Amino acid sequence: MPPILFKTQIEMTLILFQKLTSILFDRQLQIFRYISVGHGLISHLGVSLELKLDRIAIDDPVLVIPKTHNNGTCSCATSINCVELASFYNLTHDIVYTIENIYTGCFLLESILHLSLSYFFSNSRMINLMKATNRGDSNSSTLPLTIDISPLEFPSSISNFNINDTIETMVYQLFIDSWSNETLYERYYNVCAPKKCIYLKKKRLNVIYAVTIFLTVIDGLSLGLRSVIPLFVRLLYKLGNRICALCS
Repeated sequence: MPPILFKTQIEMTLILFQKLTSILFDRQLQIFRYISVGHGLISHLGVSLELKLDRIAIDDPVLVIPKTHNNGTCSCATSINCVELASFYNLTHDIVYTIENIYTGCFLLESILHLSLSYFFSNSRMINLMKATNRGDSNSSTLPLTIDISPLEFPSSISNFNINDTIETMVYQLFIDSWSNETLYERYYNVCAPKKCIYLKKKRLNVIYAVTIFLTVIDGLSLGLRSVIPLFVRLLYKLGNRICALCS
């Protein structure tokens, strides 16, 4: 196998492997997501369904009510893509602080797939989050922070991902930033070096070439017969004379 053909086949094999791996993972993830909804699985966090009682009595039924998001426009009973921004609430259930690019949804998996880690690359956002966590009021700055968390560093110069990419985007790329391979024809040839090479060459004959070959064969046969037949006749003649001499 020549080096150019070897390199081409290796590249095609790697491209096919990348596509098949991504398709297989995508299919398995989609199956898991739709099974979670289709079978009505209930999260122990209570993010997809609520259990309610009209009255406190032993024989009263428990009402199972699907949760809704986006001001009641999206129900967990009909869609797995119902998500909304995660927020901190006070005792009266008023929103105190909303976390950008962090979502809550019907299932924990959907919340994770929709979120973006860009929030954790901003120092100011991390400070606001710590303030809201400590006091429930992001506008307060008098209480010192009890947790010191440094923001993440995003290597934009060496990464093919964007800082705002969601986890879902990275999941469907298998969390692989880039593919690389090292193809060395010399090593391949040293391991698979052939001891001998056999090849077949197919060629379509035209009419003139076929007639020429046929006449050449006929001429060769006639020349051979002219040389062999006289010898064969002489041998038979001598053999016949010897037999007659023995009989007499």
